[in-house]
Amino acid sequence: MEIKYVITTVKELYQEPLEYLLDSMIIHGINPKNIFLSSQDTNSLYTNISKVYFKRYNISLYSANIPKQLYEYSFFIACQEFLNAGIFKINDYFFLIHDTSIIKNNHKSKILNIVSNNTCHDIIYGNCTGQHNIGLFNYKAINLGYNIYKKHKYLNKKLAIDIEHNNANANFSIKRHNDKINIFYPNIPWSEKRNVKVYKQNIMRVVSALDYFDIEKYYVHVDQNNPHPHNIF
Repeated sequence: MEIKYVITTVKELYQEPLEYLLDSMIIHGINPKNIFLSSQDTNSLYTNISKVYFKRYNISLYSANIPKQLYEYSFFIACQEFLNAGIFKINDYFFLIHDTSIIKNNHKSKILNIVSNNTCHDIIYGNCTGQHNIGLFNYKAINLGYNIYKKHKYLNKKLAIDIEHNNANANFSIKRHNDKINIFYPNIPWSEKRNVKVYKQNIMRVVSALDYFDIEKYYVHVDQNNPHPHNIF
């Protein structure tokens, strides 16, 4: 059993945030062989697996390129593709993390402790709401999520946010299937700071703290009726 980190990203648009995340992962002891990409690639006609070389670290990472706009929910399709290819094993754990995140000093020890003490949960989220959908999933949860999200080619931002906040119906939300899987939400409230300068450009972002995993997520508030501003991370 290994923990496979699957970074949800958009092809060629998030290079700087992705490098910040990779820096934090490598510095804090995550083995690059356990890091993978779920890359939203709407210019492609079909799902495929390729390798992406990062000269900065002299590593190549497997990328599942998904020709759909599903935001982070492409994670489930990517994991199933890696399973089908024999790259993942069904007894592995699968960790969903956004490219606009970083892991911090205590992440590795925390996640190993969580895994070693988990006896019954199929999904473990980072706080009491499943904030940003960042979490740890077993094969049972991946299989269920794949069967939900493979049906969809496009999610608008409002629906993507509704899924995160558990306001979407079971046709779109794995969180609505707690009759089929055991989901754990730690008793840790939503925690964030606004107007924090991040990245080299010192752009203003909201910083969400997922202390249960010792992870920070950087994001911008987006009106649910407007497109996501991919070009500004």
